[in-house]
Amino acid sequence: RGGGDLGAAVIANLWQGSEEATGSALAFARVLRRAVGPVFSLDVCGHEDNIVLFALKAASQHSLERLEVVVRQKLRRAAADAENNAQLEPPMVESMHANAESFKAFAC
Repeated sequence: RGGGDLGAAVIANLWQGSEEATGSALAFARVLRRAVGPVFSLDVCGHEDNIVLFALKAASQHSLERLEVVVRQKLRRAAADAENNAQLEPPMVESMHANAESFKAFAC
């Protein structure tokens, strides 16, 4: 809903349960930043060795901070909308809220 200002995204769920895997995730994030644009992450609740990376190619010019706020607002809105969807189990809705709160710029 209303995602036109965000343009396109690459989303990757990565395992970083070892030093080598963490290094690979960082290297991949750097490639994403060069090829696509700013990279953000969110934590995977219940799977703490995983991380989800988002590389965003914004359709309009946003600062990194503004882009983070816009995406977090969209994630929060989706989580709030999910609360009213009887087809979604409560753990899924809780996960959506956690995703919104853990979304942040990824230092690469």
